[in-house]
Amino acid sequence: MSKKKKKSKFGTPIQKPPVPVGPQHNAQEKKDHNQSSSPIASDIHPAPNTPDKSQPSGKNAIPWWKMLECIGIFAGIGYAIISFCMWRAMLNTNRLTHDALVRSNRPWLAVDGNPQVLEPVHVGADGLQCKVRFSIKNFGVSPALYVNLRPSLDTFVFGGDEPVAQFKQSADSDCQTADLKTRPSVPGEGGTGPYIVPTGLLQRDIDVSNPSIKDFTKPFRVIGCIAYWDQFKERIHHSTFCFITENSAKDAGPNTRFSICPINQTAD
Repeated sequence: MSKKKKKSKFGTPIQKPPVPVGPQHNAQEKKDHNQSSSPIASDIHPAPNTPDKSQPSGKNAIPWWKMLECIGIFAGIGYAIISFCMWRAMLNTNRLTHDALVRSNRPWLAVDGNPQVLEPVHVGADGLQCKVRFSIKNFGVSPALYVNLRPSLDTFVFGGDEPVAQFKQSADSDCQTADLKTRPSVPGEGGTGPYIVPTGLLQRDIDVSNPSIKDFTKPFRVIGCIAYWDQFKERIHHSTFCFITENSAKDAGPNTRFSICPINQTAD
């Protein structure tokens, strides 16, 4: 009895009990599968062929529709810049065309010929006084409106830059005085002064004087400004002039001859 038991104990191989199949085993497999697919495990041991979606690569870095959107935005900006430049160029062209139209169709006034001294020149303690006739002609192709003339006398000597500055100062003052009548006192209404038709001539006899002139041995100058409007009525135009006598002030009279001053006269 004892030998048989011993043989069965050492002679017969011991077999492991079979792994039970059931809910407990399935739960264990699911637990092992969850642990193997956990984020921590995948971060530590990423799959060799799994692409990293957080960083774009290759030609798929920017989607094609986004590239089209960027191209469309830049094309729109370029079109806007080109349109703005074309608009500015068109404005400049229109302004130049308008200016050329005004210049070719406006009146141009100037003193026609030389002034005429109508009476003997008065010289004395109150300065120099004389009566001068001016002939204003319209050399343009349209009527000049609200024409006004403002002359003055002076005896500055030409030579150097000082007489030029004196002439400009005197002419600017005469233009401002002439503007007072040419410019309308009420906006929207006209000023005062006659009209001069194209090729028309207007004569004005004006008494001029200068109490500051004390040296009558020098020639005197007749300086002045013509102010007028054109039919466009955008601004007042001016024509300045300067004439000098060929003899001294004390010898001037109805036969006094004038010549154009050696100085730039302007017309705007």
